[in-house]
Amino acid sequence: MQPQRDEATDLTGRVAVVTGALRGLGRETARGLIERGAHVVLAGRDAERGAAAVADLSTEDGSGGEASFEHLDTSSLASAAACADRLAAQLPRIDLVIANAGVMAVPFARSVDGVESQFATNYLGHFVLVRRLLPTLLSSGGGRVVTVTTSTPVLRPIRWDDPNFETGEYDPFEAYGQSKAAAVLHAAELHHRFAAEGLTAVSVAPGVAVTDLGKHLTRDQVKYLMSLVPRDPQSRRRMRPRTPAQGAEQILWAATSDDAAAGGFCEDFAVHERPREAGGPEAPTRLWELSERMVASVLGDGVPG
Repeated sequence: MQPQRDEATDLTGRVAVVTGALRGLGRETARGLIERGAHVVLAGRDAERGAAAVADLSTEDGSGGEASFEHLDTSSLASAAACADRLAAQLPRIDLVIANAGVMAVPFARSVDGVESQFATNYLGHFVLVRRLLPTLLSSGGGRVVTVTTSTPVLRPIRWDDPNFETGEYDPFEAYGQSKAAAVLHAAELHHRFAAEGLTAVSVAPGVAVTDLGKHLTRDQVKYLMSLVPRDPQSRRRMRPRTPAQGAEQILWAATSDDAAAGGFCEDFAVHERPREAGGPEAPTRLWELSERMVASVLGDGVPG
């Protein structure tokens, strides 16, 4: 399905933070926001790549917005907290945060904080970043948070008693699916807690974009991933490969469309009910509370919100 792209969407004067913005979906999402007039903070780990991305995305004729770079490693809670604090101090407003940075089905590893690497990178670092940016988001009139997830068949429930795979066999796809379910639940709980103050939070599944996210996957792993997809035509269509620009259009729609202003799970340029694969009605609050405990064990009480 192709979007009815709103070419009139004007983001002049708006400030957006895009994580994982130096390549792939994040870079193309940043490009689309800049074309609409926004100042986009490219948050990523590599300063050299960041400078190159800023140069690439800056419009030559000055007709669009602008780009800047900020260091962020979402696998580190301290890095996420420090990035948020710098942004809050430097920027007069923040209107949009797109939590896009991620890894996929990587071999087992723990972050510097002892958290399973996919849960840390794809979710928990974003939890800290957004929590610390909430005062700025809310003071800017509410703003919007978009968490990037994956298609429903890939989601896996939260391992409430063992999110870090400390017991049992590690399954890289289960860990990935858990981290992306967490992204869905994160948006749901953000919207529940802060919609009354003007915040919108949505999750979005951008489809299978051909990026380097899965470049390490073996042929057997790709076959396994595709075996998870139901055989009905709609599901198969959603899993067709897309370019990064096509995937980014899904994210941009979730970030700018009035149709997404009430929160929810976005896919194929529409808002849907939260996937049951991400967890039941109590799951968003339960994950929020689990995340607070995990963060407190590392950062103490330094996460406001």
